Amino acid sequence: MLFYKIRLLNLPKFVFSCHVEAENYSNSFAEKSRFLEISLVEQGTIQAKYSDRTETISPEELMIITEKTVCSTSCVGPQAHTTVGIYADYVSEQFDSCDLKPCDLDGLENEITENDLIVLPHILPLGADYSSVLQRLRTIAARYAGTDPGRIQLCLAGWFELTAFLTKCCLSRIRQEKLVLPASVFRYADRAKQYVQEHYCEQIHAGDIAEQLGISTNYLHSVFKSATGQTLVQYINRLKILLAMQYIKKYNAGAAETAQYIGIEDPLYFCRLFKKYSGLNLQEYRKRNSNMPTK
Repeated sequence: MLFYKIRLLNLPKFVFSCHVEAENYSNSFAEKSRFLEISLVEQGTIQAKYSDRTETISPEELMIITEKTVCSTSCVGPQAHTTVGIYADYVSEQFDSCDLKPCDLDGLENEITENDLIVLPHILPLGADYSSVLQRLRTIAARYAGTDPGRIQLCLAGWFELTAFLTKCCLSRIRQEKLVLPASVFRYADRAKQYVQEHYCEQIHAGDIAEQLGISTNYLHSVFKSATGQTLVQYINRLKILLAMQYIKKYNAGAAETAQYIGIEDPLYFCRLFKKYSGLNLQEYRKRNSNMPTK
């Protein structure tokens, strides 16, 4: 996973801070001296195309744009994100957590503390930290849009709180990556995945999986997150929606039929889940992916 170590040389100057909602969103980034943007995807999956690769930023994932970023971004269908952009003189260094050894972590933390560094991710699934980061970003955006005389000072305070929190998140994520997990943790996670794949057409309960594995429900949630980096619920929902997309594409099925196919009783709940994980509402996805008449 890629991260940036950033040392600010002066106070940031705000360029924008806002919540964006768009249909068929697109943008492009060229090298822009002193620029730094922190953006959190709330809805719709963004494709970021670089000269040598394409990256995907899904809902609940954070993306950082630095002064050296050169790419184009796009999303088909509705897209929403909250973002803050600043100008500042800063020095940045990119590093890959895969290159670190467990013994390097204390040195990294000392370097950050001694040099007042900020650590930001290139792209980071936030998981349980999503709500906290979103709240901080929206608070900055609300302050920036206000008219209070001290709004910029409040925005700066919020920005430093945000980057301090993200630094803590990044270090925690790196440390988790470097933990040596027992082989049994991965075996339990693999068996849980297998259970979900075999029972996707049913209502899946963590307790049933835990019972099948002979472990407690709390331990199941813990080992699954440690081994995969995502929660069990996220894995179940993503798999179900992926299979639903394939089913709709093949049969142009409606909400009730597709929901039943993947073991969800409430079609309205299925539609909300579909939009969250696919970035499109159901009708739009059907129109884009089938030549069959809409049922």
